[in-house]
Amino acid sequence: MKSQEFSDDEKRIISRTLFRKSGKSEQLFSYVVYLLPTFLFAIYGFWTRDFLAEFIAFLALFIIVILYITYVWRDWSVFHSAIKKYEEQVGALKSREENKI
Repeated sequence: MKSQEFSDDEKRIISRTLFRKSGKSEQLFSYVVYLLPTFLFAIYGFWTRDFLAEFIAFLALFIIVILYITYVWRDWSVFHSAIKKYEEQVGALKSREENKI
């Protein structure tokens, strides 16, 4: 079978997955940086009954979630492509019918 080269995006995703140095606390902090100010702004809006501030906080959270989903979806499709190419080269897995439980 002909060897397939990984694309630059696939190499980036594989490298980031295999050689991630950040721990769980660093990942949590990276989310808190975006979510905490938005949450505090929402509390301010609720406390002062400023519905515009609450709306802006909700809109910011919505945008953050949409961007995160888009980012994960794109990375998942690239990762899936890389795994598929790897399996075509190595052939370590059984066929789909043999893997059914």
